[in-house]
Amino acid sequence: MPSGAVNIGNQIATCARVLCLALPLVILGCGGKGDDLQPLDKGLVWRYAVIHQVGENTRRSVLEERSLGRLPGAEEPVYGVAQHDGSVDVLARADDGVRRVGIANAAGTITPLSPPEWVVPSAGVDVWTIATTTGVIERRVEDFEEAGFRLPVAVTIEYRRTGEGRRVEVPAGTFEGCTEFTGRGVREVVRNRLGQLTRVTVEQTDSYCPGMGLVLRERREFTDNPIILNGSYRRVLTQLRRL
Repeated sequence: MPSGAVNIGNQIATCARVLCLALPLVILGCGGKGDDLQPLDKGLVWRYAVIHQVGENTRRSVLEERSLGRLPGAEEPVYGVAQHDGSVDVLARADDGVRRVGIANAAGTITPLSPPEWVVPSAGVDVWTIATTTGVIERRVEDFEEAGFRLPVAVTIEYRRTGEGRRVEVPAGTFEGCTEFTGRGVREVVRNRLGQLTRVTVEQTDSYCPGMGLVLRERREFTDNPIILNGSYRRVLTQLRRL
């Protein structure tokens, strides 16, 4: 990750040139299958129902993401998708799919991702990795002997294309021709002053459908440490509308 950030309003063109040096970009709609699975037309709004399960506790919420379309001032086409937390994912279309090439925060600065992360790869890309951190496991108790174990934990997930032409049913509708991506990552971290280890496992399955984008995400995080509450996250599309 490069140090520092640039102002998204004043220097987006410079940032885009740096981000896209290694990406053979094509115009919207003319790339691989990833173009169909991740629409980026301006004004699209995805609405999701989310269920967090940690131990015996369940929390329900609703979140929205909004496509900003092509970001102005960039020599190469990059697109923005506003997240529910106020940040903006900066995406680039390439002949081998759609990548996340930067993240802009609520203050209006964009930080390039190095290397860029796949959002939806085209059919020729079958295995890839993404760095993530745990978000739903929690400590059951504050145990002095376990003081060495800290959350969140950074885990690298290896993703694979595990399904094509799937039929997916969610509240927003029933969709055909969907693609399923499944990822799994394991990391061992020191849990206490004796040097004992905790194995942290993250599993995630995403379903993307043509013209719809992400319609279903299911994630599990669990460990072999009894002081940690295992967790899960389920996100389903309830509506896709255009402003």
